Amino acid sequence: MRFARLLWNRNHNIILQAIGPALRERLTLADVLEDLPANLSSLGFEHLAGLFSSNSLNHGVIAMPIRQSAYVYRIVRENKMRRALEIGRWRGGSTLLITMAMGPGGVLWSIDNGEKELRLSENVNRFDPEIEEVLRRVGLKAKLIVGDSKTINFQEDDLDLVFIDGDHTYDGVKSDFERFAPRLKVGGALVFDDAWPDRFFPSHTESVGRLIEEFMPSGKYKLVSRIDRLAHFEKVAF
Repeated sequence: MRFARLLWNRNHNIILQAIGPALRERLTLADVLEDLPANLSSLGFEHLAGLFSSNSLNHGVIAMPIRQSAYVYRIVRENKMRRALEIGRWRGGSTLLITMAMGPGGVLWSIDNGEKELRLSENVNRFDPEIEEVLRRVGLKAKLIVGDSKTINFQEDDLDLVFIDGDHTYDGVKSDFERFAPRLKVGGALVFDDAWPDRFFPSHTESVGRLIEEFMPSGKYKLVSRIDRLAHFEKVAF
């Protein structure tokens, strides 16, 4: 017991990483299908409950905590967003979240290089077909793009939302910001995950947080909300 307390005080992430997998509920996108309504018009945030785990040490298909997820869903729905870009997809939790919040008529472009799936999953290209099947079930679509966000050719403009949660190195997040934030329309939302410190789990203040500190003085982006690790900015000028 004394050793465990000492280890916790020195590096609690070692303990969390050890016991977290034992609590994993092994949720899959196939489980989500049972929670979806037959009538698309009645689709609401509550129908996404199957995407979340029931404990704080293991996220479900959606990797963001439920508070952050609910916030993103709300700003997309309340602002009637119809054109969104997501950097970083992995299992597709945020892809489904944003697409379902937009509803019919919305278009989400999702860019991911597949590196995390290759590193953590036994099956390469397993998740994209599952994402497409869930969206097909509710009559929605997302454009799932496999490629490097630093070099990929992306020409869409007048975006309502740019959600950056891909390469968390400083060079990576800076490239995503410089390439895609200019494609936001004035009044659009620029959202970063892992921007602020977290008590238990590693965040990326050294890269995402650093970038935010650098661009804020420009006055082009206004901080709207800080939701746990999430940073939401509104674009106020080109």
